[in-house]
Amino acid sequence: MNKNIQRIIGNFWLWLGVGVLLVSATLAVREVSRRAMIIPNTGAPAAAVNSNPSAQTVPEAGVQGVNDYILAHSDTSAQAVPEAGVQSVTDYIRLHNATLPAASTDPAVQSVMDYLKAHGIQP
Repeated sequence: MNKNIQRIIGNFWLWLGVGVLLVSATLAVREVSRRAMIIPNTGAPAAAVNSNPSAQTVPEAGVQGVNDYILAHSDTSAQAVPEAGVQSVTDYIRLHNATLPAASTDPAVQSVMDYLKAHGIQP
């Protein structure tokens, strides 16, 4: 019985060693292949590849789209269309050809006129 135990213990250490070697080799191959995917071998010297890092940069499509949208809508002359409420008031004043005094005593009329002046609309 003593020989069987020695043989079992010997086989255990043998298979444990083989298993550790197999796992180590697998991890080493995986690490090497991962590094090769991150830094591709183009055949060019490393100094030539990294000499001008901005030469090959292209902005992402989403970022470029947002920047184009902001650029197109940041022009204040493109937003010169008055609001619908302001437009209807000015149309009403023009239609009735009303001539309002400069200093009206009615606070509602004065408020509308101040609002129109603030938005750059002269009735």
